[in-house]
Amino acid sequence: MMQLRGVFAAGVAITLTGAAHAQANYPVKPVKIVVPYAAGGSPDTFTRIVVKGLEPRMGQPVIIENRAGANSIIGVAYTAKAAPDGYTIMYATNSGLSSARALFKNLTYDPINDFSGIIIAQDAYFALMVRNEDKGTFAQYLDKMRKNPEKYSIGGASSTMEILNKMIETSAKTTHVYARYANPANQVSDLLGGRLGGIIHTMNASIAMHKSGQGFAVAVSSPERLATLPDVPTMAETLPGVTLSTWTGFWAPARTPRPIIDYLYKQFAEALKQPEAVKYTENVGKAMAMPPAEVDAFVKRDEARWNQLAKAAGIEPE
Repeated sequence: MMQLRGVFAAGVAITLTGAAHAQANYPVKPVKIVVPYAAGGSPDTFTRIVVKGLEPRMGQPVIIENRAGANSIIGVAYTAKAAPDGYTIMYATNSGLSSARALFKNLTYDPINDFSGIIIAQDAYFALMVRNEDKGTFAQYLDKMRKNPEKYSIGGASSTMEILNKMIETSAKTTHVYARYANPANQVSDLLGGRLGGIIHTMNASIAMHKSGQGFAVAVSSPERLATLPDVPTMAETLPGVTLSTWTGFWAPARTPRPIIDYLYKQFAEALKQPEAVKYTENVGKAMAMPPAEVDAFVKRDEARWNQLAKAAGIEPE
């Protein structure tokens, strides 16, 4: 019996030594980042910027895999089932994590317990983009929506955008239709083609549209006016209390070894210091760089906040 125990102990020691060795040498092969949104959108663009800084530091290719659909749920669910070895991680926002249960009934993953946070990188705001023929004040635009709701449906491509739309609808007392989009590019096409009256859009994409004259930013969801669009009013200037942001960052499947999580945090934190990444973050909102020790607790607290926001907006899980 003692001999068997000795063999068992030796086997455990070899296994643990092998695991520790693998972690110490991480990464030894390409790392995949799942982006649960379509290629070409803001999440994809931001992740590609970050990857430019990651690859030289990690010494391995960092591959982006777009798995769009269902307000990011498809890609997030895929990552939840991946091996917790540091070779599959994901870009995510509150849409697939802390606000997911407030909007969706039958999730195939646990937004809190199935992931280990690496870093929350930024806090971002939104703009309400309209066609150039609807240029004017936010108050004027809302008046048009009240008079002709059938012509002023609003599109959005995330659960956060849907909650923001409901906040606008409730505060402004409008009856317009909200249209969900899996791909932000499609809602832009529908806006410019006249099939939508407006879209709730990410800030960096909105800035590009506004400055190029492709569309008009009628209001932003930040608490104060943004330096990047100083002439665009906040929604709260017309609708007090209507402010909303979304955070973005990177996660690994639960049970990913802590040394790997800590290593990834350091690499992401440095990659976010690239001038291109800094400029991007300044355009969309503000930098955060929240470390792993704080991320998981933050997401848990934030789930309670989104539950309250959804309830106040009258949104039931579907």
